[in-house]
Amino acid sequence: MPTRIDTVAMSAVDVVMVAASGNSSAAVAKDGTVYTWGYCHTGREGPYPATIKEPTRRDKTAFGGSPAVMVACGTHHTMVLTADGRLWTFGKGSNGQLGHGGVEFQLEGGGADWMYKGVLAPTPITHFSEVLKTKIVMMAAGEEHSMALTAEGVVYTWGSNKSFALGHQGVGVYGTPVMLERASFTGSNVVYIQAGDHHSAAVTKEGTLFMWGCESDGVLGLGGCDGFIENPTPLNQNEFGGVPVYSVTCGKTHTMAITKDGRLWMWGVSGDWAGEWKEPGGQSCTGRFLRPHPIDPIHFGGARIVAASAGQHFSAVVTDLNELFGWGWEISHRRSFYGRTVLGFFRQDEEPTPVRLPSYSMQGALVGRYQSLSKEHALAFAMGSHSRLGSHELCEKGVYTLDAFLMKMIVEASGTKPEGRAGELEGFVRLMGAGNRCY
Repeated sequence: MPTRIDTVAMSAVDVVMVAASGNSSAAVAKDGTVYTWGYCHTGREGPYPATIKEPTRRDKTAFGGSPAVMVACGTHHTMVLTADGRLWTFGKGSNGQLGHGGVEFQLEGGGADWMYKGVLAPTPITHFSEVLKTKIVMMAAGEEHSMALTAEGVVYTWGSNKSFALGHQGVGVYGTPVMLERASFTGSNVVYIQAGDHHSAAVTKEGTLFMWGCESDGVLGLGGCDGFIENPTPLNQNEFGGVPVYSVTCGKTHTMAITKDGRLWMWGVSGDWAGEWKEPGGQSCTGRFLRPHPIDPIHFGGARIVAASAGQHFSAVVTDLNELFGWGWEISHRRSFYGRTVLGFFRQDEEPTPVRLPSYSMQGALVGRYQSLSKEHALAFAMGSHSRLGSHELCEKGVYTLDAFLMKMIVEASGTKPEGRAGELEGFVRLMGAGNRCY
């Protein structure tokens, strides 16, 4: 079951965001302090080599005096975005994924005992702040590559391009951020980015999802499962029932997307081990979905999905009813719910089996940034007798109506987005599931 992190360092901390990879975890507090912990063999969480078992605190002095608003964890590196729009990285840089202009590593011991020392302290990527004079609004970290999104809706990538996850031509290492031309996204502004181990994704303002990189296991959703897609390639909106994509999350062997109507779509490996069985629908590449596959809302009690996270062997989603569902392989006790397969399929004749995590396991706490109004408040709003709440058409019955546009304005102003600078970053709002609401 979930265990609350209640160490001395975190006992009174108001956490607003968490991130995790296979080796480390990180959290951002309301005051902009960053906490990191996990396996530290590259300087990502502190002096190496060591396993940092408790959250280690880094206040804003570690980031030039600016509070942190967002954090992302790659396999061997960490990225932090501060309120002033600067991007900081630390950890392993042997494939240029730190973005500081080269390959940062140091061989120690020689022979089989070598290890990458990495960059121990948070270091800003000056290419953005000093060369390009632009601010970053979102970032993503993969195994050996990194991504950043500017305030102008432009995507930059850097690190290893051996799997073509950077979207650039040719296999090699890019030590500094390189822009993906707007033409790569049909001239549209990008509002959301995500990185898998060896693939990348971006969502445009219009709701078009672009995928590129290694298509092993069908993670790109483009119909293949063995090869590489070198350039950002759009998935037709018809793949999602004609509904625009709102957000996407990239795991190691599967990908999930949420559409504007709050529906969940998944593709990639559908079993614990690739090729163990064939999924429903009879698609090729046994044990994989090669195209977006819808998950029936009935498995989530009919609720809308507002946030999703794809790991190496597991999946988790949050609904607009503030409930957490999870499923996947329980290797190393990564999760506390049961449901064996990554995409939720046991065999050909079985349905997805997401399992709800009961609220009592988290001391009654609700999950998600967005909290619904209680029934009492909803009734008070609907049955209020003040004339300024609506028209007098149904006055005699004690019921008032509101113009749809006015209702939309009220809902948008009701605190559904994170506070402070984070609430101004569209990518962050989408990531936290605070903006995909229906009226």
